[in-house]
Amino acid sequence: MRLLEIKYGGAEHVGCTERDIRNFEKEQRDEQKGFDAETLIEFFESEKEKNSDFFFSY
Repeated sequence: MRLLEIKYGGAEHVGCTERDIRNFEKEQRDEQKGFDAETLIEFFESEKEKNSDFFFSY
């Protein structure tokens, strides 16, 4: 928040509060739960298609 205050010339010019930023970060984390595992599995599957010696199990 401090960086935004410096960049925009004060807290009154930022357009959000520190609480807004924390809430946004929490929402982003909540949305991404499970996404990392799905992405990793997709990556492994694509590697398996490229390389018949590649193996993974879950």
